[in-house]
Amino acid sequence: MQLRRRVLPELALATLAGVVMASSPLVPKHWLGSLAAGVVTGAAVLAWRLRRPAKEEDAAASRPLRLPAAVAITGALWVAVFAMTWLWLYRQWTTSVWSNEHGLFVPFAVAYLVVRALREDPRPEQAEGSYWGLPLVALGASLAVFDLSVRSGYVATIGLLVSLPGLSLALLGVRRTRALLVPLAASWLMLPIPRTLATDMQLRHIAAGSVEWLLDVLGYTVLRDDTVLSLPGRTFVVSDACSGFATLYASISVAFILACIAPGLLRGALLLLVAPVLAIVANVVRVLVLVILTYHHGNWFIDSFFHPATGVATFAIMLFVLLAIAGQPLGRASEP
Repeated sequence: MQLRRRVLPELALATLAGVVMASSPLVPKHWLGSLAAGVVTGAAVLAWRLRRPAKEEDAAASRPLRLPAAVAITGALWVAVFAMTWLWLYRQWTTSVWSNEHGLFVPFAVAYLVVRALREDPRPEQAEGSYWGLPLVALGASLAVFDLSVRSGYVATIGLLVSLPGLSLALLGVRRTRALLVPLAASWLMLPIPRTLATDMQLRHIAAGSVEWLLDVLGYTVLRDDTVLSLPGRTFVVSDACSGFATLYASISVAFILACIAPGLLRGALLLLVAPVLAIVANVVRVLVLVILTYHHGNWFIDSFFHPATGVATFAIMLFVLLAIAGQPLGRASEP
């Protein structure tokens, strides 16, 4: 019975992780690739969770998270109101690896931060709802209804995000909502941002100018006209998709979430400072590699699956570096 009580929740978590990864834009849009990614991710999560020390499990089990039935009922009604909004968000998150690819993982990260904050509540039995949350919930629902006529998706998403603190106030009260300020702020990272914003941020020009300089350093003959790079016999256009905006948004989002759980303000500040620089540098290197390989091997390279694969690789490298920073001791020597 004890083994079943331990394995079944971890199996459910691993299955959820596998489904999320399989449906994310980080894997090839093919059933075999999605299945393989889901199985590998689920197996890795299950192995990691089952290897936790027993005392860690006991500590977690000693602080059970109990929420009243009203929370589940109200939450189900809230999900029903914003069902179409969640569907729209899912489509935005999974459309392409070049846009908002991190969004699919943000709700689960926010849920983890919420559960973690509630488990640390010293008075879990004292959770009184507040009527101050109802206006925010009503405002959010009104925006979702209004979006049915304008069909933008963004209005309903803003309504969803506005309703979250109201839902927390109504169900958990003022004191617990204060403890959830960080997860509530992190929930805004779910908001998809149009890729065209990269043009206003001059990210394409930064990428094109940097790649031009690096190609010149490497001995290539290159001319740049705005965001068009011309090499002998070939021309490359640095589009919004190659501006690095998706990586920048994902990098800042991951850094913010890691900063919430990383020990110490110094580590959190370092993550937030490194994230944008890392994203821009990683994207410049990615574009440089694509230009050089396509120049020597032909357009088939940039038209193949290697092109989106470089975006996934950039995201993976960025994630690895940020995780390393979040876990690296600062200001003291590592213990042997």
